[in-house]
Amino acid sequence: YNREKLSDVMISSSEAVIYTDITECFSETAPDVLIDLTTPEIGKLHTKIALEHGVRPVVGTTGFSESDLNELMELTDEKGIGAIIAPNFALGAVLMMKFSQMAANYFTDVEIIEQHHDQKLDEPSGTALKTAEMISAVREAKMQGHPDEKEILPGARGADQNGIRLHSVRLPGLIAHQEVMFGGDGQTLK
Repeated sequence: YNREKLSDVMISSSEAVIYTDITECFSETAPDVLIDLTTPEIGKLHTKIALEHGVRPVVGTTGFSESDLNELMELTDEKGIGAIIAPNFALGAVLMMKFSQMAANYFTDVEIIEQHHDQKLDEPSGTALKTAEMISAVREAKMQGHPDEKEILPGARGADQNGIRLHSVRLPGLIAHQEVMFGGDGQTLK
């Protein structure tokens, strides 16, 4: 590397510029990448503006709808640049989702329990939704539990996505955690 060139691009924290207008930031700095970890509404807006300016977005914000994702995919195709929108960047979480998809080929009954701090805005989490989506891709939708079961309190059995039950726990002190539980005759897999 060229030490002179490297020193030209390095700035001290006292010289960092903070922008409140993303368009102004892109116009003045011409970045290659945008990292967004905000909210679905702001994340979608930032992602669209980034793509329109030729900036590649890396988005860890969850809560995008299928139509949001389709719109953003069309924009990436139109602009000829890539984007990453991932519910979770942790290697363990990515492997857990993939392993769950593999297990769903052998276990058709599954429930997902995810836990987060009480300030998390979405429930279930994007990771839980993506896990259920990946499982649904290889598992035929089915209703789980006793056919005559009755929820005494609505929601006691969790949300239902294609027969997969998703449970969200929100408490102070919790950090992101997810457990996928599969059940079969005389056996379980977590």
